[in-house]
Amino acid sequence: MKSTFPPQNQTFRYLQTNRSDRLGSLWSSFNLDFQSKLGTLKLANKLVINTNSTDDADLGRAGAFAHWYTKWWAICGSGIFQTSNELLTGIGTIVRIDAGSGFASGNEGSFTVTGSGANYFEVTNASGVVEADKTIGAGGYISVTTGTYTTNINPDVSDLKVFNGRLWLSTTYGLYSLSFDNGASPWILRVVFISATSCHKLAYSRARQRLYFQTNPKIIGSIDVNDVVSNASVDDFTLELDSQNLSGRRITTLESVGDNIIVGTQIENGNSIFGSQISGSIINWDGFSATYIEYDLNAGACLAICSSDNNIYAIDSEARILKYSGYSYIEIGRLPVDRILLTDATTETIYGISPTNGRFIHYNGMRTTKNNTLLLAINNLNMDASSSINENLPSGIWEFDLTNNNFTHKYSFTYQRIDSTTITDFGQNRILGIGALELDYIGANSSLGRPTLVIGASYYTDASSTASAIFIDSPANPTTNKEGQKRGYFVTTWFESSEITDNWTRLWATYRRLLNPTDKIVFKYRQNEETPVYASITWTSTTTFTTTTDISAYVGGEVEVLQGTGSGSCTHITSISVALGVYTVTLDTAVAGVTGTAKARFQKWIKLGEIAGQVLSYGQLPIIANDNRIQIKGCLEFTGDNELHGVTLISTPDLKANP
Repeated sequence: MKSTFPPQNQTFRYLQTNRSDRLGSLWSSFNLDFQSKLGTLKLANKLVINTNSTDDADLGRAGAFAHWYTKWWAICGSGIFQTSNELLTGIGTIVRIDAGSGFASGNEGSFTVTGSGANYFEVTNASGVVEADKTIGAGGYISVTTGTYTTNINPDVSDLKVFNGRLWLSTTYGLYSLSFDNGASPWILRVVFISATSCHKLAYSRARQRLYFQTNPKIIGSIDVNDVVSNASVDDFTLELDSQNLSGRRITTLESVGDNIIVGTQIENGNSIFGSQISGSIINWDGFSATYIEYDLNAGACLAICSSDNNIYAIDSEARILKYSGYSYIEIGRLPVDRILLTDATTETIYGISPTNGRFIHYNGMRTTKNNTLLLAINNLNMDASSSINENLPSGIWEFDLTNNNFTHKYSFTYQRIDSTTITDFGQNRILGIGALELDYIGANSSLGRPTLVIGASYYTDASSTASAIFIDSPANPTTNKEGQKRGYFVTTWFESSEITDNWTRLWATYRRLLNPTDKIVFKYRQNEETPVYASITWTSTTTFTTTTDISAYVGGEVEVLQGTGSGSCTHITSISVALGVYTVTLDTAVAGVTGTAKARFQKWIKLGEIAGQVLSYGQLPIIANDNRIQIKGCLEFTGDNELHGVTLISTPDLKANP
């Protein structure tokens, strides 16, 4: 019998349903790109560090991005950062200057602005020197980090939006705006919020020419182009949940779509009110009256909303992707989650359910693309005491294809910096917290190429230490490829015998002829699922590490590094020795750049072998397996745009139903 991956008799070649290990063709994916060349399987670009908390300790997880006046602005932790070398700011504001080689060292640090003009600002700096017409060096920046408003910035509840020629900022205290019309203008407080504990997501309605915001967990207000704020007492451009018979819910997010404002809610105070069970909901509101339509979700919360061509999409606390059908919100896909909740999907506080985004997806973490897909930034930690993770749910950017409902993992966060060729990992499977995701249609550089994504995340630098960073997808460089080696993998759904059992005898693979002598595809298989073992490890060389967890049963098996240096590698164990409770593991393949501690997953995949070389565009490996089913894992180690075209399994019947 001949079995193929992807199935040749299916209209859609690749399909990961996340609801079955028998239907579709994919059960798990990591760093795979199905969009840059339709019909083929490629590795996605790396997510590389643009700026992190090593550059500036004040840089926390990025919760919002905005592009305004040729600059990118970001809420990072408790401050605002921007990409330009010029910040027109107000007297009394505090700025942080880290200008690299462009400034004298005494002029770098945090200072209070004492004066400003059309194209300059002055700061208090007793130890500094007078400088004029300076430029920022490589990796430098000037950023607002603290001040009267920044102490109220929180990436879990604050937001940025461009409206009416100004940049608008929501903090836990109120709504501010910044204008470049007058260089001496500071951030101006426009609205004082009622509650500091609620989400303060912003939505700009082009149809209404208003900016909508949350004043507290129950109320959405708005402001017009003349800076006139809506009046809740007359219900003028205001939605108040309690007055609209929506008690028992609080607002999580909002989005402007056409003539409407789409509002996500979550249940509070448990899952019932007055003895009647309720759920989170999505509200379609016209933005200016008491008219609204509410749709129950049969889930605790709506966590993020996005739109494209007036189509509305959302993700709920059950990790389901929903689409507005015109009559209801229907499920069109989901992450591989069943009977569990991902981190902080429904975390309760005294008032109700927390609005903060230790959650698995940030309210700014879902976007539509020109490829008719959805991108979602996901943290894979389960909401349990041990912070466990699912085998087929890596952290990073997932992509949902609206054409065929294929829902796969595309990008993971790496330690590699945009200006570096040093490789220490291939993607962090497990991260600390997820932030905002934004598409970049603007940025381009003749020497560095063009990134397409900007993402914020907090991550682990080893088995326990943490950092935060702004990541971009590694741009294609016209002259030098700075991505280095990339790694990713796929796991097929189960291939099943046409009879009772089969003899699985051979695997064939077809691919684009490999572009580099070091490129290869490693194939492995299993015939039974077993619960993986997770352990902290300490690297002692590129081929050895130690652990105090008993993993003696995994000689010959696979070790996948999930967190720390070496993450994204899937090597096999050749030997294990033990002394005084410490297990020393030797690997069959060196992992470049590893050091310190990490976390790993141990499984009993059986290695078939490697396919490499630059002569043929096909290869084969023998299999010696007898059973009623078999599952294949393919680990791709590429340096460029290699492609896998297909896998064919050959088998013969062993035990027939009707001999």
